[in-house]
Amino acid sequence: MKKKEWLKSLDGVDDKFVTQAAPTGAHRKARSGKTVRMLSIIAACMCFVLLAGTFALFIPYKSTPPSVRKYAGSEYYGIIEKLNEYNYDPPEYKNTFELLLDLPSNLFAKADGMAPMAPGEAENMTGMGNYQEVTDNQVSGVIEADLIKRSDTHIYYLSSSTLRIFSIEGEDSRLLGTYHLAQYGKDAFFAKEFFLSSDCRTLTVICQYMEKADRYYVNMTRIVTLDVSDPKLVKEISHVDVSGQYLSSRLTEHGLLLMTTMNCRSVDFGDTRTFIPEIATTDKSYSLAPDDIIAPETLSQASYTVMLLMDDAGTTVKDAVACLSYAEDAYVSKDAIYATRSYYEYGAIKDGRQSYTTVSEISCIGYSADGFDKRGSVIVDGYVLDQYSMDEYEGMLRVFTTTQQNTKRVRSYYGNHEIALMPARGGNTSASLFVIDLATMQIAASVEKFAPVGEVVKSARFEGNTAYACTAIQQTDPVFFFDLSDLSGITVKETGTIAGFSTSLVNFGDGFLLGIGQGERSDTLKLEVYVEGESGVESFTKLEMPYTNYYPDYKCYYIDRENGLIGMGIHTWDKISLDEYHAYKYENYRYGYVVFRFDGESISEVLRIEYGQGGDMREMRGVYIDGYYYVLNGDRLDVEKLELATE
Repeated sequence: MKKKEWLKSLDGVDDKFVTQAAPTGAHRKARSGKTVRMLSIIAACMCFVLLAGTFALFIPYKSTPPSVRKYAGSEYYGIIEKLNEYNYDPPEYKNTFELLLDLPSNLFAKADGMAPMAPGEAENMTGMGNYQEVTDNQVSGVIEADLIKRSDTHIYYLSSSTLRIFSIEGEDSRLLGTYHLAQYGKDAFFAKEFFLSSDCRTLTVICQYMEKADRYYVNMTRIVTLDVSDPKLVKEISHVDVSGQYLSSRLTEHGLLLMTTMNCRSVDFGDTRTFIPEIATTDKSYSLAPDDIIAPETLSQASYTVMLLMDDAGTTVKDAVACLSYAEDAYVSKDAIYATRSYYEYGAIKDGRQSYTTVSEISCIGYSADGFDKRGSVIVDGYVLDQYSMDEYEGMLRVFTTTQQNTKRVRSYYGNHEIALMPARGGNTSASLFVIDLATMQIAASVEKFAPVGEVVKSARFEGNTAYACTAIQQTDPVFFFDLSDLSGITVKETGTIAGFSTSLVNFGDGFLLGIGQGERSDTLKLEVYVEGESGVESFTKLEMPYTNYYPDYKCYYIDRENGLIGMGIHTWDKISLDEYHAYKYENYRYGYVVFRFDGESISEVLRIEYGQGGDMREMRGVYIDGYYYVLNGDRLDVEKLELATE
């Protein structure tokens, strides 16, 4: 036995190592048990992750704006709360599960109709001449800024941020001096338009630029006052800066009015420059006080219309006010500014759809030599196209609007924001006329939905107790005449459907209404004269120019009622058919300036200047002086003798 143990010891291998190297069935069972336990743990973990993920799918999204309580001590806290609530976009779904559930329908559903996203006489000074108005101002005595102004001896013209001063000497006219305004070291600095003082010795230019802050850019408007008494030595007198992009301006008997638009969609409430308008002069910089900010209870836009009342030369700020949620065009009368804001009024949600109606609030801000005062507001159906769609007359404000009623599909679980409205396209639209009593700010009379369904206001004008409106759908329109002499029985006449539409309506005197717009095709310029007949409005005469574009800004036109002249920049080309697929190409395009004349019987072209491929219709200006027509385009002045035949 000892011998066996001794022989076994000589083997040199421990039995436990043999067992480990070649396990028996029992050892295999032990290892299998460990594997099962491991798989169970992995399965449990996966179940936990799955449950946690499933739970996460149903965690409600945050549906309230972030807290701004840390700014509670700010004097602008009321404004901060309004902007914080408006700028917050609530989630469209309750949770991630709802989002995933609706994903297939979003991928394959057809697009719904998209809601729209949210215009004098002078003293005689030796050497500079008498002021002569060139711009066809909407309101008599309320002068609008432009790219051209003149005295009886000089023409002042602004193009590409360069002021040029020319002598008025017919064919001997010459450039007397230039002044380049984009020299302030600001980003995207350019001059917009200007005023000429009544003594023709100072000139006020409205400029626009972007100023870089810490992490963003701020849009600014600069009012630069220049001494132009010596055209060869123009020099700056002063400048004033105000927040926002340039909107509009007027020169009135109470001073210079400036209006800018300041956007506050992305703001830093720790930096007032991003959400409170600022004014900076050479002496100081300051923010508007809370009392100078007018804000509705519910915002429809995160933007201001900032209004400044300055002295005639634009060197001193006399008063300032800002209207929050107003950032659209404004109409200015002799003593009031009418600012508009448009938004949607929503109906009840039914079967996943919701109706909405477009409305506009018109706010009246009075002004005088002493400053601004808020006079009230009124709400009307529809949106206002531009300044020419409003008019103040004998204590009444008359307004044309495009009305819109529609429905939309609703997926939001947290309600809808009122959103800013830009002019709509299509849908259940029409046009309405409202007359508002300014003493009570109540609607005194109206003609609602007078246009065919689907049409929108394309242009409008008022003249005393007469109002004109052109509505259109695609390339056809009626023109309407309204007699407002009796508000209890407003009468309406129309042309019926005619080809094309007018983007500007102009009272041309002697009972004639001039329409400037498009013909039957969008690439045709049409000038048409209308008269009021016994039973309707009639087309008196028209002129069409195919393959011609024009710029629809009314200030781009020279309107001379006395001589029957209409001048404007144009863009023309030749149209050539390519092949059997009816494809076209545009060749030989060119710019030019053309002058038309209405002699009481017909419209004819009396002058044309060709520029080839160099030109900008927006900056072309013209003026008729003592038998000569002066055309300005960039650094170019053309003077042509224009003899007008008279009876």
